[in-house]
Amino acid sequence: MKRRAGQVGERLGRERLAPMVAALGDTAPRLHLIGHSFGAKLVASAVLGGLRPASLVLLQAAFSAFAFAEEVPSMKRPGFYHRMLAERLVAGPIVALRSDHDRALGTLYPAATWGNQVDRAAPNAGRLRHVREVIARSALGAVGVRGVGAPEIDLVDAQMSGLPRCVVTIDGSRVVQKHEWLIGAHCDIYHDEIATLVLLAAGLLTGGPAGARPRLVPPFTNS
Repeated sequence: MKRRAGQVGERLGRERLAPMVAALGDTAPRLHLIGHSFGAKLVASAVLGGLRPASLVLLQAAFSAFAFAEEVPSMKRPGFYHRMLAERLVAGPIVALRSDHDRALGTLYPAATWGNQVDRAAPNAGRLRHVREVIARSALGAVGVRGVGAPEIDLVDAQMSGLPRCVVTIDGSRVVQKHEWLIGAHCDIYHDEIATLVLLAAGLLTGGPAGARPRLVPPFTNS
């Protein structure tokens, strides 16, 4: 399913959405992409396919935590989405929500991707190589963005601090914690704080001491 989400997303961006936006020219609206789990894989791949969003929000994404890294541990090659950063394909922030309580990504994902996401170690490679492979198989939605020096902000605190215009990990563990059998909190995304996070990434809200508030835009800003 992850492979299919990537293939569909890239073709959707290249063959449908990017040409549609290009045809609109100066009247094209700003795009803000949001995806959850494998849907995060789909929208990220649409960017590689040619879509140029103003922001990208990845909610408990089911792909590698090192997908944006210049070099993935034990693989000696860039992450699959590193080009997104190297070529600045997203105009604004890339926001990755994670949770300690996401059992689907924290436990099941590393087990399911064994041997598929990274090279297997040689029989005598030793413990260090094994540890590096385990790290490389970590899911973005479980541990956040790795390998690019991304800051991490608590989901609740982001309402006051706002978001930097870069790649940022959002720790949603205080909010995203509903327990479901086997998958934990993987689908626990229906919260006001997460809706606010999306609006912060889109630039429609700004953080402040009293919480997120609408961002003033011309002609409503003071001259």
